[in-house]
Amino acid sequence: LQGLTQKGAKLESPVKDIAVEVDAVLEDARIIDAIVLLDQYGVKALPVTDKTGEIIGAIDPRTVFNEIAVFTAGMKKPFTE
Repeated sequence: LQGLTQKGAKLESPVKDIAVEVDAVLEDARIIDAIVLLDQYGVKALPVTDKTGEIIGAIDPRTVFNEIAVFTAGMKKPFTE
């Protein structure tokens, strides 16, 4: 919260005043592309959209890590590319 007040935002301010513009990742994008975008924007999650641009979910590093861990442990089929 201290960071928000330093930027001049108040708790009553609309979210759009502090929102960070990021690209969304398409539902059929490669996982590595999502990881690159997460790192590039320095955000904790990215919206996932369908081909019409409708948000259908989100992806974050924890989800990616969990999926890779489950795959590595042999508990899941490999990712498709």
